[in-house]
Amino acid sequence: MCFWHSIEAIIPPTDVPYVTGAINLLAVFVAGAAFLLARRTYIATKERESFKLGIDLILKFSERFESADMRQRRGRAARALLQKMGRGDTEEDNQDMRFVLNVFEEIGFLLEKKAIDLGTVYTFFSDWVHNYYYATEAIRARQTKQGDPEIWTGFESMFRALKDSEPSAFRALTAEQLRSELEAEAAILDQPI
Repeated sequence: MCFWHSIEAIIPPTDVPYVTGAINLLAVFVAGAAFLLARRTYIATKERESFKLGIDLILKFSERFESADMRQRRGRAARALLQKMGRGDTEEDNQDMRFVLNVFEEIGFLLEKKAIDLGTVYTFFSDWVHNYYYATEAIRARQTKQGDPEIWTGFESMFRALKDSEPSAFRALTAEQLRSELEAEAAILDQPI
């Protein structure tokens, strides 16, 4: 039995224009629902892929940050910062420190471009960002005043975003707290690779 015949059995033939209109309305509704479902599926897939890419990027940065070479650089940078604290020196003359700050600048850039999300950065890098931000504050300010206003702006904006998301975790460090954190970072040099 044909579809139309089964409808005619339910609705008398005099109401066929009404049935045709109802069927057309139903077809529009089904097409709209299918479109919305397809759109939502596309968006969910895109978000999932974007999240996967962000996780992949942050894991690569984490791997790089924990590599033997980078651990040595971080340790030497921390020792240089400790020496600068003792002298009150704001001169930026340490390549290792610059290298560490540039890694944070790259992460900040990716965060700004939404390639990675703030929660992921917080999970993987918040402690280091916090410590290096305060340890290099005077050095970064001096670099900015000396004619390089764009230097480490990604690092700055990343720190502000992290601080805005979790103000209590990003309070300024006292000199003693900062010294303690830098000593712990410098101790990397005494650990076997």
